[in-house]
Amino acid sequence: TYDRNAIDLLIYAGVYRDEFICEPAIAAMVVGTLHMRDTIQSPRDKKLFSFDLLNGPVGFLNACYVATGMIAAHKATTAMIVASEVENNRDILPTELLGIEETGSAVILDASPDGRTGFGNFVFKYFPEYSDTFTSYTQFYQGKTCLRSEKDPRLETLYQRCIRDTVHELLRTEQLDMAQVKVILPPQISTSFIDELSRMMEIDRHSFIDVGASHDLYTSSLPYALQAVSEQGIATTGDIGLIIAVGPGIQVGCASYYF
Repeated sequence: TYDRNAIDLLIYAGVYRDEFICEPAIAAMVVGTLHMRDTIQSPRDKKLFSFDLLNGPVGFLNACYVATGMIAAHKATTAMIVASEVENNRDILPTELLGIEETGSAVILDASPDGRTGFGNFVFKYFPEYSDTFTSYTQFYQGKTCLRSEKDPRLETLYQRCIRDTVHELLRTEQLDMAQVKVILPPQISTSFIDELSRMMEIDRHSFIDVGASHDLYTSSLPYALQAVSEQGIATTGDIGLIIAVGPGIQVGCASYYF
């Protein structure tokens, strides 16, 4: 229902990309590829603002926070957030993969017509005491650049504990009780991760969206979860959702969502 020239803000939130490109911004390349607002004739013509926002798997929710703020401040009317991931070592060092799903995703955000649906409050919480539980860096291997990573075996358990604390803070901020939340959109790391998160938070497993991806959906977790909710008719008008993102740092992002 949207024309490409209706988009006036585009944010790219993916992390891993072909050939380790850093410049120019992937967002600018996406805009160019899609020919979005590329026929500006005068300074008065409406323009598009695009940039990358890099913050691991929490970056997509960060981008939603930025976009909603810009829409609320009337600096943008329609925003698109995009992400994609690749396994940089697939052809060079296939025995050392990150285990992320090679995929792309996009969502469009605009102002709620009634002011009652969409994102509520956001909470981003950081746990720097766990900053060394995951590291990722580049290294030369047989004359080519590859990606190396080191992961603490406790990482997923620590993620779950940090999520629990952050969710409690969001509920206090939003003045909500967990019983009011109809659906939870967790990080789509794996089915087993969601199983353990349900146990850690002592919440019925059926409340959690699990898209059953073969690998960690990483920065595309939220788009996949939202798509599952929509396609399966899980939430109806008036329902409240809880969105959760987690990544190295450790950092956790949570947001309420009103359907």
